Amino acid sequence: MLRCREAARLVSKSLDAPLKWKEKLPLGLHLGMCPRCSEYRRQLLALRSMIREEMDRLLHPADGGDEGLTPEEEASLIQAIAQSAQ
Repeated sequence: MLRCREAARLVSKSLDAPLKWKEKLPLGLHLGMCPRCSEYRRQLLALRSMIREEMDRLLHPADGGDEGLTPEEEASLIQAIAQSAQ
């Protein structure tokens, strides 16, 4: 059985890339029995969704509404995100 610390690491890893079955199976079992880790996963998924929605809103504004980002701001934001992922 995974400890919560390892489960949290795998939850985070699973947001970046598919897990191997050797990781996915114990994580699924742990999440089925640990409400705190399940909540952590739910929160990370919600946060990722909110960030994607905000990025989409900034990069592709609706007609007549928010002007969105300038090309320079967009390039700077993308660069900052890429650097923070390293």
